Amino acid sequence: MIPAGSLNKKLEIQKPVERIDSSGGPYSEYEKDFECWGSVIANNGQRVFRSNKYDNQVDGLVEIRFSDNIKADYRIKILGEERILKIKGIYDPTGLKERLHLVYAEVS
Repeated sequence: MIPAGSLNKKLEIQKPVERIDSSGGPYSEYEKDFECWGSVIANNGQRVFRSNKYDNQVDGLVEIRFSDNIKADYRIKILGEERILKIKGIYDPTGLKERLHLVYAEVS
C-alpha cells in the first residue's frame, strides 16, 4: 500500500492522438487521458548538446498507484508546473499491482 501523503504531485497522463490538418496531412498531438496523484523523483541531470545549443536533460522516476491503462508512448504533465515528462519505461516494482513506476525523461 502506498501512503497517500507520499503522492504529492497532481499529474495528468496524456496519450498521443493522430489528427488530420486542414491540408489532409496527419500529425500527432497529446490529449488528457486521466489525472492521478504521484511522486516525482529526479535521478540524473545533464547538459546535452543538441541542434547547436546546450539543453538541460533530467530523467527520473514517477510513482503512481497501479493502472494498466498507461503505455510507453504516453507522457506526463505535472499540473501547476510547466513540466512535461516523456515516459521511457513502465514497470510494477513488486508485481502486486499496488504501484507503478514510470521512468521518464523531461521534455524541454
